[in-house]
Amino acid sequence: MNTDDCDHEIVNMDGKSVCVLCDMIMTNQLEQGFENRGYSSKSSSKTGVLDRVEGIPEEVKSAARVSINRKGEFFPKNVRDDAKNTFRELYITYQELKIPFDPDELAEKLGLERKKIHSCLKMVSGTSLIPSTHDDGEKYCSIVMIHPVNLIEDKCKLNNLEEYTDILKDITRYILSDDKNPDKVSPETKQYFIQAKPKPWLIQSKPKHIACAIIKKFCDRKGISTKSFVKVNKISDNALKNAIRDIEDYF
Repeated sequence: MNTDDCDHEIVNMDGKSVCVLCDMIMTNQLEQGFENRGYSSKSSSKTGVLDRVEGIPEEVKSAARVSINRKGEFFPKNVRDDAKNTFRELYITYQELKIPFDPDELAEKLGLERKKIHSCLKMVSGTSLIPSTHDDGEKYCSIVMIHPVNLIEDKCKLNNLEEYTDILKDITRYILSDDKNPDKVSPETKQYFIQAKPKPWLIQSKPKHIACAIIKKFCDRKGISTKSFVKVNKISDNALKNAIRDIEDYF
């Protein structure tokens, strides 16, 4: 019987809620290793972390869901329905589908702190000293590094600064350049900032924070209103202030 057509008569069987009509197991997480392989496992996907997270392309969600279900079906260990596991699955899926994404934004959507993000990145790259709970079916991928310059165009559109996109990209490239004597900035751009020594180490900071800080200081220098800047760019006031301290000597 198709589980979707069943009226479901649920009973407790060995600690599991099982439908006696279609053998479906009701569970809040994917489980496997049951002795009765006739049961069909169906997770409560409507309440799963993957289904609740917003702003993820449906094709990415669908592919990640297939991966989770495959691990739940074929490997004898639990697939946790939590933010860290969901982050790893989505991270790998984005790369497999060759869809650009910002890891920091993905982490924010899932409410992950920096320490947990680092743990997840070690697992997806296969460099973690702690084995995954399902290494026998795990996939690994390279770590995605987003350069702040890649965020400038979207941020300029968001802040109605499209006319300054190229200039802000030039400034950002210069500030994060690893060239000790860069002379690649156009004369037009040079008038908007001071050519202090580049800080390539800033690439290790959150790219969104650096991009926002550069845009904010540029606007201040130009006398452009930045009312509601923190709200519009979805960045905390403290995060913006900290990033500005790192780049303010250029303005």
